[in-house]
Amino acid sequence: MKITLLGPPGCGKGTQAELLAKKLGVLVISTGVIIRNLMESGGFSKEQEENMNKGGFLPDEQVIKIVEDEISKKEHSRGFVLDGFPRSLFQAESFEDFEILDCAIYYSVSDSEVVKRISGRRQCHCGSTYHVLFNPPKKEGFCDDCNEKLYQREDDGESVVKNRLLAYQEKTQPLIEFYKSKGILLEIDGEQKIEKVFEDTIEALKL
Repeated sequence: MKITLLGPPGCGKGTQAELLAKKLGVLVISTGVIIRNLMESGGFSKEQEENMNKGGFLPDEQVIKIVEDEISKKEHSRGFVLDGFPRSLFQAESFEDFEILDCAIYYSVSDSEVVKRISGRRQCHCGSTYHVLFNPPKKEGFCDDCNEKLYQREDDGESVVKNRLLAYQEKTQPLIEFYKSKGILLEIDGEQKIEKVFEDTIEALKL
């Protein structure tokens, strides 16, 4: 199957993508992961990096090219789960010239819940991740595994999250109607526990 997951930042798309891909026996294509890897390897201009760190997005044409290059790889010949793409109506319409999706799954989560989820994230340079409310470290502000001080990613700050939500509502929300008109949209309540969200996803897909 060829599936895309939609929803605001922090709605749990990444977690559900991994669970769904494992169930289907395919791989996740996460534009966020690909773009972060490109940033770390110097694949973008300083101006583009600053824009993304403030919650902005890359130009549509650039994102489409990144995704199409990834999908062309042999390991995705059996299908894939897209996480974070398309983000705009233009991306969705342009992508249809390259690939037709079987299903779009929309995880609905309120703005207040999104801000709470993302602004509470904390990370450690060793790779461990925490949340001040849902998964706090044993010692506040420090990693359980290496005892190093935790940090908040620049794009997880509350003001940046609100900017990301505005960009989402402006550019990504129309995708819901687009895929609904195609008859391939499934809507799932994303404010439930992870296990229940996945259970509802599987049931909706009739897997």
